[in-house]
Amino acid sequence: MKKFLLSFLLMFLLSTPVLAVDEVEPNDDFPFAQLLDLSSGRVNISGILSHEGDADYYHLVANEATQFKVRIKNTGGYKIHTYAGNLNPGEENEKILETAFQGKKYFYVTAYNRPDGSVYKNPYEVEVIVYPRSRKDINEPLNDKSETAPVIEFTNSVWKSGEAYLTDVYDADHYRFSHDQTTQFKIKIKNTGKYKIKTYVGNLAAGEEKEKIFMRSGTGSFYFYIVGHENAVGTIYENTYEAEVREYKRDRKGVYEPQNHFEETAPVIEFTNSVWKSGEAYLTDVHDADHYRSSYEETTQFKIKIKNTGKYKIKTYVGNLVPGEEKEKTFTRYGTGSFYFYIVGSEGAVGTIYENTYQVIVQRSVTEEFPDIDFEDVNINEVTDKKPEEEAIDPVKKQKRTMKFKDIKTENKFYNAVDYVYANGIVDGYEDETFKTENAINRAEFTKIIMTSSSFENQIETCNNDSYAFPDTKGTWMAKYVCVAKENGIIKGYDNGQFKPGKTIQLSEALKIMFKVYSIDAGDTQPGDAWFTPYYRTAENNNLLAGVEKNAAKELTRGEAVQLIYNMRGYIEK
Repeated sequence: MKKFLLSFLLMFLLSTPVLAVDEVEPNDDFPFAQLLDLSSGRVNISGILSHEGDADYYHLVANEATQFKVRIKNTGGYKIHTYAGNLNPGEENEKILETAFQGKKYFYVTAYNRPDGSVYKNPYEVEVIVYPRSRKDINEPLNDKSETAPVIEFTNSVWKSGEAYLTDVYDADHYRFSHDQTTQFKIKIKNTGKYKIKTYVGNLAAGEEKEKIFMRSGTGSFYFYIVGHENAVGTIYENTYEAEVREYKRDRKGVYEPQNHFEETAPVIEFTNSVWKSGEAYLTDVHDADHYRSSYEETTQFKIKIKNTGKYKIKTYVGNLVPGEEKEKTFTRYGTGSFYFYIVGSEGAVGTIYENTYQVIVQRSVTEEFPDIDFEDVNINEVTDKKPEEEAIDPVKKQKRTMKFKDIKTENKFYNAVDYVYANGIVDGYEDETFKTENAINRAEFTKIIMTSSSFENQIETCNNDSYAFPDTKGTWMAKYVCVAKENGIIKGYDNGQFKPGKTIQLSEALKIMFKVYSIDAGDTQPGDAWFTPYYRTAENNNLLAGVEKNAAKELTRGEAVQLIYNMRGYIEK
């Protein structure tokens, strides 16, 4: 057994290169400290204190954050004073030196007065062992900062760190990952070491693990971290941990994702014998919005039935639906064109990965009669259109309504919005029968169309302009619309008392007016928010900005203004 232990010790010593050096005088003070060669990771020093008051100083240089273990042994006959403490003959002690960054450290050995009149001479031995931060992790020191953190790569939507190290109490490991679409992430971190650590998911005691779920929208990058927090005094710090990240992309379930998140790229549903069924469909995050589009070439009745088969409340074209609830809506579209309907996430459980299912049935008819179809009916091919030859068709229903504005073609992205506001008497366009979607819209024009499209319309002709007019609107065509808006607290004007009706309206201003007109609670501003942030955030989360450039300072065009109203009509119908 003794032979085995001796052999093992010999192998260990041989495997670790040690540099042996002698003390070099003069090294009696900091400016003359002897620089030690630490390239091998360990150095042994033989030194002599040769007279009373003799002091030997040594100099350590670190190229990165480093811990040094300094062990000093008094091999002479007199008491000595050292960085590691006072040492009697034959005693030894050790102490840890640390640098949080690259830098220098010093230690010393000094002589006490001799107790008799003999010639003073006292030998000592020093061992220095180097523990650089990068000794365990190939990503050091790059991962000490978020801006140089390594990018993690997912395999089947999972990344695992394996056993990872914090190699000094100041060590911070940062990780970065990218997302190319709206994605939910679950980060789980376990402290497998013996010291408390700080992490993105919270502080972790030894053996403890925690996880955190969050979502990032669109494209971008995200960082998380694990940082040393506490240490046992007088020991070389080393702490292990394990991290795991799972990604849940928006398109992980839906075949139409992410195209169906916006009206302009919504898939066109295809009818079989006048019926379309979605089958089991998914909202894969709480802000996910699924849009569908249907075209019609003549006056047509539609019935949309939506069932919430998931566990969270959702918002839909037919109304809000709690789990297990279903609703339907029947409506008519005239002439030719397209219409859209939507299903949107509304609420989720905190700390869980969101996923909600739903089903949709759409039926169309030109006779206002719909076969009774349920979600459990599988064979939709047995359903046929009801068009009896002997049935008299109302010529009004067969009449196609063409677009009034000659500059609005079906390929115009604002076609449906313009068609909606004109059909509902909200706008008239220009005398030359154009709409000019690209023209800027000013504050007066926007106020007119928003008040005309709202429940305040019946107050327009009776508003007291003498009491609620602005100096720069009184007596003009816009006065009655601005009057109603001011009387109802929708607008206030500028500090100088003017309304500035000719100023092009910005998206942020338009959203505030719309939310006030339709009594939508956007919530309060949070620290660091701009005044418009609650309106913009609520609009974005509820897909009210579809088809509009997402920039709060954007000056609106006529097309974007009517698109906002068109988007809002679906929201307020819920």
